Amino acid sequence: MGTSETEIQTQLSAKDRLDLLRLILESRHGDLREERLMRQGKGWFQISGAGHEAFGAIGQGLDSEDYLFPYYRDRALVLAKGVTTHELALGFFAKKNSSSRGRQLPGHFSHRERNVWSLPSPVGAHFLPACGLAWGLQLDGKNSVVVVTTGEGAARQGDFHEALCFARERNLPMLFVVEDNGISISSRNRDSTPLSLGVLAQEQWRRADGSEVESLWTVSQELLTEIREGGGPRCLWAEAPRLMSHSSADDHRQYLSEEELNSLEHADPVSRYKRLLVSEGIVTEEEIEAMDDEAREKARQDYDLAYAAEDPDPADNERDVFGEPSSPEIPSIALESDGRMLEAVNKVFHTAVETNPDFVFFGQDVEDPKGGVFKLTKNLSETYPKNVFNAPVAESTIVGVACGLASYGKRPVFELQFIDFVAPSWNQVATNLSTLRWRSGGEWVCPMVIYAPYGAYLPAGGPWHSQAIEAAFAHLPGLRVVVPSTPVDAAGLLWTAMQGNDPVIVLLPKHLLWERREEPSDLVEAVPLGSAKVRREGNDLTIVAWGNCIEVAEQAIQQVEGRVDAELIDLRSLVPWDRETVFVSARRTRRILVVQEDVRACGIGQMILSELSEDAETWSALELPPKLISRKETHIGFNPIYEYDALPDPDTVANAMLEMIAAETTGRSVLSLVEPQSLDEVESPTPKESEPTMEKDETLAIRVPTLGEGIRNARVVSLASKPGDSVNRDDPLCEIETDKAIFPIEAPSGGEFLEWFVAEDEEIEVGQKVACMQASMDSSTPVPSVEKSSSAVGTVVLSPEALERMSEVARSTLEMQAGWASVRTAREKAKDKMGAEAPTPSMIGTWCVARAMETNQAFAAAAEVAGFSMDAGSYDLGFAVALEDDGLETAVIPRACRLSFEEFRQRYVDAVQLARRGRAATKARTPLIISSLGGRGVRSAVAVVAPPSIGTLFVGSSHWEPEEGPDGMSLREVVRLNLAFDHRWMNGVGATSFVADVRDAMEGFDLTSTD
Repeated sequence: MGTSETEIQTQLSAKDRLDLLRLILESRHGDLREERLMRQGKGWFQISGAGHEAFGAIGQGLDSEDYLFPYYRDRALVLAKGVTTHELALGFFAKKNSSSRGRQLPGHFSHRERNVWSLPSPVGAHFLPACGLAWGLQLDGKNSVVVVTTGEGAARQGDFHEALCFARERNLPMLFVVEDNGISISSRNRDSTPLSLGVLAQEQWRRADGSEVESLWTVSQELLTEIREGGGPRCLWAEAPRLMSHSSADDHRQYLSEEELNSLEHADPVSRYKRLLVSEGIVTEEEIEAMDDEAREKARQDYDLAYAAEDPDPADNERDVFGEPSSPEIPSIALESDGRMLEAVNKVFHTAVETNPDFVFFGQDVEDPKGGVFKLTKNLSETYPKNVFNAPVAESTIVGVACGLASYGKRPVFELQFIDFVAPSWNQVATNLSTLRWRSGGEWVCPMVIYAPYGAYLPAGGPWHSQAIEAAFAHLPGLRVVVPSTPVDAAGLLWTAMQGNDPVIVLLPKHLLWERREEPSDLVEAVPLGSAKVRREGNDLTIVAWGNCIEVAEQAIQQVEGRVDAELIDLRSLVPWDRETVFVSARRTRRILVVQEDVRACGIGQMILSELSEDAETWSALELPPKLISRKETHIGFNPIYEYDALPDPDTVANAMLEMIAAETTGRSVLSLVEPQSLDEVESPTPKESEPTMEKDETLAIRVPTLGEGIRNARVVSLASKPGDSVNRDDPLCEIETDKAIFPIEAPSGGEFLEWFVAEDEEIEVGQKVACMQASMDSSTPVPSVEKSSSAVGTVVLSPEALERMSEVARSTLEMQAGWASVRTAREKAKDKMGAEAPTPSMIGTWCVARAMETNQAFAAAAEVAGFSMDAGSYDLGFAVALEDDGLETAVIPRACRLSFEEFRQRYVDAVQLARRGRAATKARTPLIISSLGGRGVRSAVAVVAPPSIGTLFVGSSHWEPEEGPDGMSLREVVRLNLAFDHRWMNGVGATSFVADVRDAMEGFDLTSTD
């Protein structure tokens, strides 16, 4: 268990020992502060480091040049590395200036200035990047150390064992620390760790008591000294208690016995260290109490200050995904006029190392004499032996090490022998490569190139030497993806990627690697990512392809020479991609065909055509629907018969071209399924469900806080406060129980308790208002406002029942334009008189629809046939309201057509509030539902018809359009009314009549005559 406490007293001065005590007290009170804030509904999630404070002693042996790859219970250790409690508090509240800019969970530490690497959630994903960074230190001859820590559960991860192997193979300056709780959430695993099972060599692991601060200090200092002296990696395994539940979403009382719970106090490292220092006369009980008070108050102040800090701006949501694009100059690279892609790639690699010794090449068989299975690195290791290294057969090691090496400052250019083998490394690709810049707010970055031969068209490759899976990479924000099809482009794209600021996946079509291609050799230049290349100009048809399919398309064009004048665009770069070149060509040729080697589902081709359909100018210019040719929805079989059958071929492409040219021009209308929502979402954002909100009478609403892991409901166990009670901040007000835990809701402020809105044993929901209190002004905390990003898009999830009913609809649509000036004028006048109580534009529009429902005979007849047998004109009216979680709810105004304007206005407001409080009206029988995305600038769309309603009326955003008048052209403010209706109940003439009445009501609206 390491050196005992009493044997090492003389190794630490009294001041050192008091500093350690202050460190672990600061850590503990930070955890306790967060625990209280969770009970007050001021946090979304907490994960505690209580019980792991002793590991902070390791940090006493680290200097500013050392690096730390922590895990989520290492609060004390990151404090020892120089991170402040205030900075951790910013992370707890997910504030704008936190280390992740509010993007990561608490406990996911990161600090670039302090060399604390950004921790992702998947456990063990940081081991291999730690190895990569340590390798960079070693390559530069530095004497720094990398410390990487984890819990015992993650020691079963494959990346943990790959990292140990790589660190020993390279003799890296690393300290591996396993902090063993003996339990992973609720699973006891003390007998199933790799150490206890004998998988790890016992003699290579030092053991220590994780509850003894000075024991850990002594052992870790010895190990760090050995590492700095060139001894290579060292490993430390220490058992430590987990004093609190796994997280705020857990309650360990459900699976720990009373005896186990009682034993935790005895193992508490903070209590043990207090007792030790008191017994040895280093500090008195009174002094410890004062230190406790000081740490407690410091934590309170740090968290109060952080709570009031600036929240993230929705406008920053897409920042830090990518770095700034690079425009590098490429040195002179001479290619043969009939050269091959593999030679172009090889010359770029040689030129890169000549100009920058920070380039590092790593992959299976990349060293000479092999020089890679495709000879891409031929002669590279002979010329630059300090820059080129063979990798083990471990793809996760290749990608993970690249990430850490790049974040250190090197320029990795790493090879996956075939892209088909990326699967074992997908954790590193998806967890680290694509998110590191974003999750650290741009502080940690990993510019690198991962290149790999990819694709088929080389018979007998079989299912794992023939894949084209570019869409899988493109689906991960943060990765750039390129696919060259010529030697010159391979050189130009690679050079740009190697000089860039982001991880780039370079997919090299192996069928084309060996092909000689006639092209000018003096045109080699850096190719900007996101720039397509027009390979052949034409006027009849646009073909878009990339990689192997460029050759397929070229052969198809030769087959129809003289019959089809096709333009061929080589996309080259998939993320980003060149919309402008594609759209301009499609508008000119009026036909577009996309050819891809990947499968159709969720592929790049579907992305291109989806975005093209959203561009009104391009879509309206097309004479017939676009076409996509893809690989069949299957894998590539070993027998060439399967391969030839599955892949796009020149004959298929040529026939598609002829069919498109021969097709008669047909008219089309753009049909877009949209998410119905009310304009009022933009006008009246609602507060976050877990935050207390100040009422108009200055009372404080107490709401059910976030309960974690998707839990939405709880039960009131007991009510502790009574009306009239005086309460202090942090006082428990009640206890609630979920399926996973029992915990109190605490007072977020001092003051007087006023009223309960729930009773004991009552079922409650997250965000529900359960009580209110009068807050004292000196103890209340300001509540940040909530804004929703203007680019956010709601998500609609339709039930199977709704989908089944919708399948019976005979949907038809019509669109009509209505003047908006009267509504605008009435709204402005109302605002002058009524202020915030004035009717909104969407409410006025809804009123106009109700008037048409009351008077239009065609609508009444259709409603009666459809089974709405209410008194004539007394229909309920539904309209869609967007909720905070991008869900949708239907608000309903009963008997809307019989209400006065003032009654209607109030019922409208009430309906919106009921919908947002979860009073479901989705299954209400309303003959018509109104939908709009006007607050997001959507002018026109076609909505779904959701039975039993006979129609959905989409009201577009108001905008200005030119209009011919007696005095010439002028601008008129209008909205578009698009009615999707069920033709079983209403015909086109009746629908036109109804929409015309809605239009007339809007154009003639006058607030003074509404009643």
